[in-house]
Order: sequence, then C-alpha cells, then structure tokens
Amino acid sequence: MSAIIHKFLLVGPWPKHLSEIGAVIVNDLYEANYQFDRSQIDVLGINLTAVLEKRFSDLYAKWKQNNPHLQIVAIVPTDFSKKSLLELQWKYSFSKIFTSYNDKNIEQYLNLSLEKSYQEKQFESYKSLFEEQNQKLIKLRTSLDEKIEKRTKFLVESRRKLFLTNIRIESFRKALTTVYQSQNLEELEKNLNEELLRTFEIQWIKICFSPTDDLFIKELESQLQYQHLRFRVHKQNSEIGSVFFMRSLQKPFAKEESEFLARVTEAVSLATERFENKNKLEKIHNYWKTLFNAIKDAIILVDPDYNIVQTNLENYQSPQKCHQFLFGRTSPCEGCQMGAKFEITQNKEHFAVTGQPVGLDGKKYAIHYYRNVTHKIQLENELLELAPKAELGILSSSIAHEINNPLGGLLSYTQLLIMDTESSDPMYADLKSIEAAIKKCAEIVNNLLVNTRG
Repeated sequence: MSAIIHKFLLVGPWPKHLSEIGAVIVNDLYEANYQFDRSQIDVLGINLTAVLEKRFSDLYAKWKQNNPHLQIVAIVPTDFSKKSLLELQWKYSFSKIFTSYNDKNIEQYLNLSLEKSYQEKQFESYKSLFEEQNQKLIKLRTSLDEKIEKRTKFLVESRRKLFLTNIRIESFRKALTTVYQSQNLEELEKNLNEELLRTFEIQWIKICFSPTDDLFIKELESQLQYQHLRFRVHKQNSEIGSVFFMRSLQKPFAKEESEFLARVTEAVSLATERFENKNKLEKIHNYWKTLFNAIKDAIILVDPDYNIVQTNLENYQSPQKCHQFLFGRTSPCEGCQMGAKFEITQNKEHFAVTGQPVGLDGKKYAIHYYRNVTHKIQLENELLELAPKAELGILSSSIAHEINNPLGGLLSYTQLLIMDTESSDPMYADLKSIEAAIKKCAEIVNNLLVNTRG
C-alpha cells in the first residue's frame, strides 16, 4: 500500500488555516507517529513540550531514517533557556524557530522549509547519479587498463562523455541556483535562457500555464521551426502548465539532455508555487497596508521609549517620538499610559486614546489609537447647559395646562352671567371686572409658556 503524501505535519495547537496548504494538525507524538507510519511527511512543525518528551528522540531518529530530508519548524517560548535551545538545535537541526503560533511568517517559512526539503532530495538524487557515473568510470578505466592498445578510441570517447557529464553537473547546479534566486516568472525565464544557452544551446525557453500551453504547442508545431521538448509543471499532483525547451532542428535532444531538462522542470514547478505564495502574501500585505493608511485618526506603534516605529499618518518623518510628532512636546503627554486607555488635552483639543500592548520579534511595543473628541465634548457641554431650560419648559407647560383649564371654565361662566345681566344692574360692573381679571391671568400664563419655549 503506497504512502499518503502529506507535505506538513503539525504537532500542537497550530492555527487551523494552515490545513488549507495541506497541513495535517495532530495533538501529540502518538498521533504524529501514526501519521508518519502511513504518510510521507517533508516538514514537521512541533512545540517545545513535544520536543522535551523522552520518546521524541527515538521517534525523531526513526522519522529521520525514513526521510533524511525531514525539516523541523519549532515553537519555542522566548523565556526558554538559550543554552538548552542551542543543545536542542545541535541535536535536531531546526530549520526555523518561532516564539508563537500566531507569527505571521509561519506559513511562509513552512513553504520555504518544504522547498528546502525538496531541494535536498534533488541534490541527493543527483549525488547518487554522480556516484553511479563515477562507479561506471572506475569500471571503464579498469577495462581500459587491460585493453589499452585496443580501446584507445573508446577511452577518448569516454573521457569526452565524462567531460560533458561534469559540465552538465555544473550546469544543473547553476540552473538550480538560478531557479531559486529568481523572484518572478519573467526573471526565471530570462535567467534559464541565459544559463542553458551556454550548456545545451537552448535558444528559447517558454513557461506557459493551462490552457495557454496547449495553444502554444499547436503554434509551435505548425508555424515555428524548432526542435522542442515539453515537460509538465505540477502543483500538488495537478498539472497547471508546461515548460518548453527549444533549439535548432539540426540538433535533436539526446536522452541524457531530456532527463536533465526534466529535473530542471521539477525545480521550476516548485518555483512557480513559491511565486504564487509570495504574490498572495504581497496582496494581503498591501491590502492591510492600504486599510491601515486609510484611517484618518492617528494610529501609532511606539516602543517603551515613545519612539515611533510605524504610523498611518503621511506627514511623518522618522525618527521622532510620539509626543513630539503629534503635539510638538519635548516630554511625554500628561496622563499618558503606555498600552492602556487614557485621555489627554493638548492645545485646547481633547483626545481619547485606546492603547494595546503588543510583542514583535521578542520585543515589547504599544499601539495607540488617537481619537479627537473635542467636538463631542463641546456638544456634551452644550447639552448640559440646555438641560435646565428644557426642564423649565416641561414644568411651565404642565403648569400652564393645569391653570388654563379652570380659567377657561371661570371665563365661560362669567361671560354667561354678563349676558344674562342688564348693564344697569349693580353687579354688571363687578362681572366685567372679573372677566378682565380672568383674561389677564390667562395672558400671564401664555406669556410664561412662550418665554420658556423660546
């Protein structure tokens, strides 16, 4: 039964999103050993607790024997003894050490460790091929010593092949170096063209992704006059494109050349995956950078000495301290609390500051978000000043309502009595005086209501 291919095996509470890149996350060494027995693992991610277990040393020897190119990425707390860490590094050869599972570079270094494992496998494979050629050469030289006079021409030819083999070994080394030093697809094509032109007289190298590669091969066979080889580019066992090697029709490719270029294509496959991961990381980085810079309020990352490490404000010129840059002060702001919530007043402006301590690369920093609340405080003060007037208005409206009701009744009855009384009656003048007094009271109440509303 063939082994299941899992590139990454992570032991411990690693971030769940790493499973999207093909990682298998397990809880302990028992589950890890089970995965190693049934899977092909190239990169092992492990925490300090698992490394310090007694059985880890034996398991490590077993896993390393099965895969000599196994890469180990370790999570080691910052407070762990440096001396002990050096001993572990010497014993297990960690390819990368992180201090936290939340390090933003974990995914990148996992992929780099995987590339390193693949590169070691390729060099090991080529080393075996080189040793095989040397063994053949030894046998050949022995045979030539016995038949030196009869096989002189064969010896010359053999030496010529050996020379070509050495040239190709060096060329393969340079080609691999070129592949891993290239930063993008265009640079990769250019560098490979320059390198393989000298060794194999390759006149043109073209890297195409599906379905463009199928269109290109049709054009190549129908219109372009080249001898060509086509090798598939793979990503996680899936074909994603092709690499075309082309040269003059008068120089067909030999079998050894075809095998050599197939190995170069394997390196190209790894490089294209690296380019893709790099582009994804750059897009994520640019997205968050744009979002960070779009915030209008000041966001500042400072060290314990108030030196600005990073900010979203465009007019910042380093190096400056936060109080110097924001408010022109020579000393920290009054009431400043590093990495906490606090309020400060500068130049008649009020700021509400939200702080949060953060750790980067083993160092302590604080990120502060400055929000100008001057206008908010002014509005709150105005509301406080208007509150008594509002309460007085409510009270006046209530009093006016309670007084106007009985006044309305008194005025109605008084006017009815006046209508039933003759002007010559002695009470008529008294009723008119009562009517005038009631209207005066109503007028006073209405004036009070108008003043309080105004």
